[in-house]
This record gives sequence, structure tokens and C-alpha cells, in this order.
Amino acid sequence: MTDGMVDISLDDAINQASRNRILNELTGELESQGIHLHTISMTGYTDKDLLETLSLRTEATHTEVAIPEDLLDTFDRIFTQAAPSDELPFDGNRFLVDDAIDELTLVVFHENGIQPHILKPNGQILSLVNGGNTSVAASNHYTLITITEPDSGEWQVSNVDLERSSIRVITDLSAQVTKVAPVVFQNEPIYSTVGLFQEDILIQDEDILNLLSVKQTLSRLNGENKDVVFSNAIPKRNSQFKQSIEGIREAGNYELTTEIDGKTFSRQLTQYFTVHPGIEFEGMNSGSNLVTFSAKPVNLKLNVMRSNVQIEFTDESGAIQTELMPLIGQGYWEKVVPVAADQHAKVRARLIGVTQTGMRFDYWTPYWHFDREGESVATVQLGEEAPQGLLVTPVPSSNRDVMPILVPPAITVVNEVEGETEPALPDTNNEMTEALETEQTQEEAGGLSTTEWMMYVALNLGAIVIIGGGIFLYRRLAKKNKSIKGDDVNDV
Repeated sequence: MTDGMVDISLDDAINQASRNRILNELTGELESQGIHLHTISMTGYTDKDLLETLSLRTEATHTEVAIPEDLLDTFDRIFTQAAPSDELPFDGNRFLVDDAIDELTLVVFHENGIQPHILKPNGQILSLVNGGNTSVAASNHYTLITITEPDSGEWQVSNVDLERSSIRVITDLSAQVTKVAPVVFQNEPIYSTVGLFQEDILIQDEDILNLLSVKQTLSRLNGENKDVVFSNAIPKRNSQFKQSIEGIREAGNYELTTEIDGKTFSRQLTQYFTVHPGIEFEGMNSGSNLVTFSAKPVNLKLNVMRSNVQIEFTDESGAIQTELMPLIGQGYWEKVVPVAADQHAKVRARLIGVTQTGMRFDYWTPYWHFDREGESVATVQLGEEAPQGLLVTPVPSSNRDVMPILVPPAITVVNEVEGETEPALPDTNNEMTEALETEQTQEEAGGLSTTEWMMYVALNLGAIVIIGGGIFLYRRLAKKNKSIKGDDVNDV
């Protein structure tokens, strides 16, 4: 938590050198070690660009807060993002505890000097002192209450801010959902698959699943306020509940809440992430009659070698010309444009992006303008951005599955082979990692060379051979062991 200002010296050159070292050398080390650097700044005199860059490059969040009390919510979101867990949803000021819950922790926010009032199912008031099966940690504005083996039934909470409070639980009856990356690019699809697990085994009993209803709510965080973008039910398919969001167009911090209602029990999962453009596009004067446009990826999540950037020029008559921006090394795209006398044009870029997991998306940057009056020096500046809606409507999805793990809440995401109806087989003997999300695209390689196309075809043929070999080996082993268990086929 800092103002982000690099002001270690009275010499601006020394400060700039230190700032560059932070952005390049130190941030590169954080990226290579997989460290997520969440940054927080108070509204006002801060180097927001530096702090936001540090967080984006390390797959973390940057938050601006107006008053110190807002820090509590920010810390709570960071903790939830770092260590997500099953939660219980509030129904007004009530919540339902079922007999599968071994422990619950109430994180309640309240006014200074106000003590939470918690009513147990038997009508007795919960004593907020340490002892027995209750552990309490109180502060001026929040209270943490941990209860082991809580009584089953309906509990009530008063004197708290319910919108900011949460109930985390430890239970054998858990819900899991496809993990959303900490940083999501604008227009990048988001896939959600929700599964219910009993002791790390996916529940496939249709009688139970038919009693479930699953709802997802996406909200944009605006300070202390939450602006609901959409809230809708998720359809069931193959013992799980699936939908996809085709893309979020407005940058910002978001919350995705998944609620599972099982009539006699309920679970809630909350995920926080940042939506940001996949590239930073900017122009600068590089000579009396030259301007240079560059497009730089915001973090390593973007697969630069498989992505393309097209630059679009619109002259005063409205004529449009499009060119492919050259890739400089393996780091960024750059285009040097000569500007004739009395030439005026606006420029924007289109990213045809592919993530490291194979997800394809498109993004248009804001416009820039370059102008040159007679033989004077060419100028370039940021222009307007075309208004657009917030997101594309969520749609049912059928090609993602979730599986249980030993260390919650990470889950494996696999592709479902068309026509395959066997359920996902839990594997609790290996640590799970996210599988590659391979989408059938209008090929993201819009500008791929012939050699790259040949390599792409060869890789896909190789993948088909590997998948086929894996299926054959699996069936041989299953037959040898005299037991056949359903399993989804993992894409390699």
C-alpha cells in the first residue's frame, strides 16, 4: 500500500531510473516467480499508472480507495481472491446451516462501537467471547466469529452491514466453479462450470441434481457500490451447470457470485477479477514528419506469437486503410508512420488476441489523431473512444467441466468431447492444474504465414494422435483392472 511515487532523490533522472528498474527488472522477477502483487492507493496524489502496471503484469488487482475504512473491503476481496472457499449466502439477515458444515466463519462489518447480534436456531443469542466452540476476533469496524460444529438450522444476524459481510464454511458438501483468472482481457470469453461434490466426489444423482438451482450474478465494483451487470440461472448439463460470458467490454474490477440452492442447503462462491485491455496502444512523435504507434501487452497472459495487431487509418474523407503492425522481437508491435504536409488522420488498432490457454478474443483500442500543418512538426494525441455496451449476453456452455482437488479451490477445466456422455472422474491423487482452453476459432491467426499454418495443422494432428492413444491406453487399463469408471476425455 503506497502512493507509488518514486521520489527517492531531488534528481528527476535518478527517480526515473529507479522507476524504470521497478517496471522492468523487479517486475520481471515477480512475474518469473509467479508472485501476485496487489496494489492499493488512496485517491489523490499517486502514481496510478505505475501501481496498476505492477498489478496487471503480476496477475493481481489494483484498487483505489477514498477513505481508510474502504481498506477493510479491499483486504477482504484480496484474501478471497487468494484463498477462495465455500460460503453461505444471506437470505435477508438470515442464513441456513446444514448438518454437512463442520465449521463456519462470519466476517461481519459494522459501525464503530456496535456489536453484532447473532441468534442461533434454538433462539439463544450467541455469546461473542472465546470459549467452547466459538472463537472471536473483534475490531472497531469488523468482527470475525469462528464456530466449530455449528447448530443446524436458520441463524439470524443483526447490527451489521450485510452487503459487505460474508460467511465462509468448511464442509464435505462443497461447490466448485471454474476459476476466473485474476486479470481478464476486454472481450475475452469467460466459461463457468459449476459442480457439487460430496467428499471430493462429483454428485451425479439426478434426483439430487434436479432439486438444485444455480444462479450467477456479475457485478461491477465502483468504490463501496456494486452495480449488477446481470443475474441469471445456469442450465444443467451432464451433472454440472454451465454457461459462458462472451466478453466484458468495460474495464474495471468485477465480482462474480455463484449461488447453489439445494432446498435443504445452500452454497455460495465469490470470485473477484479485473477486466483490462489486452494491449496498451499509444502514439508519439518520433521526428519532424514521423509518428510511431506501439501496442504492448499488459502481461504475459497474452500469447504474443499467436496474436496479431492491425492498425486502421481513417483520413479526412472517411477512407479507411488497414495494415498489419510488425512484431518487434517477441515483445510488442510497432509501426512508424510518415506524415505528409497538411495530413490529418485518426488511428486505432484491433487486437486479434490469443491467450496462453488458447482463448481467442478481439479488442478495438481508442482512437488516436495525428496532424501536420504545412511543414511544421507532426503532432499525435489521444482521441475519443466509441461508446459501447458493458458486456455480451451470457449463453449456455457445454464444453467445460470441473473436478475436485486436495487443496481447494483450484479446479481442472477440461473440454468435453462432443457426444461423450460419461461423467468426469475425480482424481484426488494428483494436484490439478488448469487445462488448455482450446476454442474452435475463425482462426485467431488471421495473419499467420504459410509455415505457421503448416505448424498449426501438424500440432493439431499430433494432438489428435495423442488423444486417441490416451483413450486406447485408458480403455486397455480399465479392462485389465476389471472396472470401468466414467471419465471425460481431457484435451492435451
